[in-house]
Amino acid sequence: MTSSKTVIIMRHARAEALRDELLDIDRHLTATGTKQAKKAMRFLDKLELVPNKIVSSHYVRALQTAEHLVKQARKLDKSSDIELVVEEALALAAPMKKFTDWLTQSFDELPDVTLIVSHEPNISRYLGYLLSSKTSVYNVKKGSLAIFTLESPTNAKLNAFVPPKLM
Repeated sequence: MTSSKTVIIMRHARAEALRDELLDIDRHLTATGTKQAKKAMRFLDKLELVPNKIVSSHYVRALQTAEHLVKQARKLDKSSDIELVVEEALALAAPMKKFTDWLTQSFDELPDVTLIVSHEPNISRYLGYLLSSKTSVYNVKKGSLAIFTLESPTNAKLNAFVPPKLM
């Protein structure tokens, strides 16, 4: 029997506004976004939930969020073994089936604590899937964390949902 996993889903931190000369995929974090990512890792450290692995979308703002999480963990002396992986299934507007297939295929290899960094509306769909909800209408602010215990890819318990202002 596979042991349970803690999976933390995070919406990327605050990014710069979309402009005509800037592709959505290339939007960078703002100074506020950098602070949100660092604050999220400090919060997870207090909960003793520093991830062993961070899986991120390849979009710049998500990847920068993940990189700042790793840097903050290093400052907390917690990151010697954090693995950072880019996963196409987490890309903005990727089909939900890509996420569910990825989670199913990788579940047994996930470490005890994994953090996923992605986008809206993906995050709402992930929450709906994990909570076996027919709807996926959630208000997931940038930098928010949803902390789950997964017994399997289809058996999840939501432990906490934390917006940035509560960290």
